[in-house]
Amino acid sequence: MHRALVERRAWITEPEFAAAFALARIMPGASIVNFAVLIGHRLIGLTGAVAAALGILVGPTLIVVVLGILYRHFAGMAIVDTVLAGAAASAVGLARISHTTNYPPAT
Repeated sequence: MHRALVERRAWITEPEFAAAFALARIMPGASIVNFAVLIGHRLIGLTGAVAAALGILVGPTLIVVVLGILYRHFAGMAIVDTVLAGAAASAVGLARISHTTNYPPAT
């Protein structure tokens, strides 16, 4: 992100990047959405902020809606239940590994 905005395209300066990144991190909500909105506003104004927010949020929203429609259509099939049970177990394992990696036991 830094390389694209500051080095390659030179849309913002290093201090502007650092300030926007810090502000995006302390604002409530997802940091990447906040950052995109701040950069969009800095470059184009209100139109840029709206375009950045839509660009970040529309894709994942559509994916979730399509997955919901597919689940509604295929729910109850044995293979779907098996795949979702495996995905749930994987998510628990990943969360456990992430927690253990980030917070090792005290010695």
